[in-house]
Amino acid sequence: HWHYATFALLSYSNSQKKQIDIDWIHIESTQDSDTGFFADAFMNSKTKNVVIAFRGTDDYKDWLKSNRCFLTGCLPAQYKNAKDF
Repeated sequence: HWHYATFALLSYSNSQKKQIDIDWIHIESTQDSDTGFFADAFMNSKTKNVVIAFRGTDDYKDWLKSNRCFLTGCLPAQYKNAKDF
């Protein structure tokens, strides 16, 4: 579905208006500047299905704080951010 690719693209946008069509609406964003975490939630107004789109690695904080955990075996702080969202 093209919607999912669009959600991923919109998660990198700093725009407040993130509606992609009449059925899907942007319902919430969250950000943690300490960890570099960012996510958007979109809901289908007809089915009430929710999709959460996460930004991927996009700055040095991701490399220094989160991605190194894949090498050392620790749990990234962004994992807790995602779980809490």
